[in-house]
Amino acid sequence: MKTGRIFWGTFLLSSGIILLLGNYGMVNVYWEGVWKLWPLALIIWGAKAFIQDQTIRSVLSACGGILLGMALFSGIFTGVNTIKENINFDCDSPRSGKETSQVLTETFESTDSTVKAVNFELDAGAGKFFITGDSTQSLVEASTLSSFGGYDLETTRNDSSTTVELSMQDGHVHWNWFKRNKMENRVDIKLNTFPLWNLDVDLGASASNFDLTKYRVNKLSMDVGAASVKVKLGDRTDSTHFNLECGAASVELSIPTNSGCILEFEDDELSGTDLAGFEKISESTYRTANFEAATKKVFVNLSMGASKFKVIRH
Repeated sequence: MKTGRIFWGTFLLSSGIILLLGNYGMVNVYWEGVWKLWPLALIIWGAKAFIQDQTIRSVLSACGGILLGMALFSGIFTGVNTIKENINFDCDSPRSGKETSQVLTETFESTDSTVKAVNFELDAGAGKFFITGDSTQSLVEASTLSSFGGYDLETTRNDSSTTVELSMQDGHVHWNWFKRNKMENRVDIKLNTFPLWNLDVDLGASASNFDLTKYRVNKLSMDVGAASVKVKLGDRTDSTHFNLECGAASVELSIPTNSGCILEFEDDELSGTDLAGFEKISESTYRTANFEAATKKVFVNLSMGASKFKVIRH
């Protein structure tokens, strides 16, 4: 029998058996680890070219077919699990996936005007997130439109601090493959212009556009995955701290022309950066020429993966 027929026969046979056993819950294997072994199929296939003995070639073809079949299944299994974790849906959930809209508000109370700063925390997964330049008479106002469930807005107050947390509710949503382009998760946020804000943002694969020019921002911390990030800072405070940690991302930071800015990168090697108007101070530090003389200063600390970073002056 030709080795090619043996290879494809064992490949189809092993794939079918694994899928059948998996449907009945009879397979319990760490498939993420199996996926990493797929290069062995190439090694076996290459080794076969140097062997003349037909029996050994047939055995190698069979082993390669089985291994490739297992690798194919593990790759699909790992990819589906990754999508579930990042997008936060469950294909077996009975929920319909219909869009849920909310308007969540937190009242601005007299005690909020006596604290030094107000903390706002945004915790969500994939989606589109906006902080608009439009202010609100409330402390925080959030409008949401989501196919993945609702959001909660919780506030904690004491004598020295106020913390507002906007987070996606736990749960999953049915994913309709025929309507997947209509899935939505959008959040529009308005803040009160009076407080001094500390903003903490934790997102997954997302697109965010934050116009903070009208707000008094002390600190903005963002931890995002594969993302598009646009941040526009104002000059309503003497100093603003922007900390960003991201994976594969496109980042656009806009700062006022009259503000001095210093950039610190955690990695020495930079790629895809546009730092016009900045001078290099060290291997990972850049700053504007007016930094020392400027009365308003912006401090930026970046930890980026494969990312594009651009600074715009406005």
